[in-house]
Amino acid sequence: MFGFAKVNREIYSSTFLRKVVINIKFPAVKQLKEKSQEIVNLFKEDFPRAALGKNKGFQISIGGKEGQPNFKTIEEDDNISLKTEDGQVELLINCDNVVFSIEGKTYESYEKNVNNILQNLLNLLKLFSVDSINNCSLRKINLIEFEYSAQMMPNGILNALLNNSIIYNEDAFLGMEYITQNIHNLEFKDGDYALSLKYGMNTLPFTDKKIGQLIVDNNIISNSNINVKLLSQEIEILNAELFNVFSWIFNDESKKVLRNGITK
Repeated sequence: MFGFAKVNREIYSSTFLRKVVINIKFPAVKQLKEKSQEIVNLFKEDFPRAALGKNKGFQISIGGKEGQPNFKTIEEDDNISLKTEDGQVELLINCDNVVFSIEGKTYESYEKNVNNILQNLLNLLKLFSVDSINNCSLRKINLIEFEYSAQMMPNGILNALLNNSIIYNEDAFLGMEYITQNIHNLEFKDGDYALSLKYGMNTLPFTDKKIGQLIVDNNIISNSNINVKLLSQEIEILNAELFNVFSWIFNDESKKVLRNGITK
């Protein structure tokens, strides 16, 4: 799709994931509140915690003191928030989209954490009489915290865990030890597909300890208008491509860590 080598998916013993998010957009529906109990019943086995609420927006008007803008919070469309008992997985249902998010330590595999929910999402769209979706996306956020010192500069984490072809040489800049943030953001597009790839290193502003973060944040979008029957297949395509990206960006040492389950 974007030129990354295709690899066979592998389920590791551990994970760098902090969050997985699936967003599905569809033509707006009006019966969300009226069908709220049916929706809660549809998902209650996996999401026992439910709350009906409203999205909030802002209204801005000019005319305050000395022409300053006034900000007013306004309630917009209804939504339903469904959560697992421990709150680690959430399904947020809006009138024109559904956001399914999983905290990384809870995520085990696409088959175990996504497939079953997708089937219920198809039942939800059927309940809404929605037969097509406008677009869908899959985002995976990997985050690794590490300690650094005067002897081990924070930028060195990139050399330790990422593909050498995408990072600076250790002597690329004078004063590499003074770098506190090194983030890269790449955008790819192929027809109706788009990929945002953000990776790099950041340090946290603690005074009593030196903590850094390695961040790899991948978001892939399909802007195809497709029949809901093809939704599961489309999400699988996005997931397979993100695994290709993951396999390319992380080096063999990283994968060895994951296979050994060290980060669990």
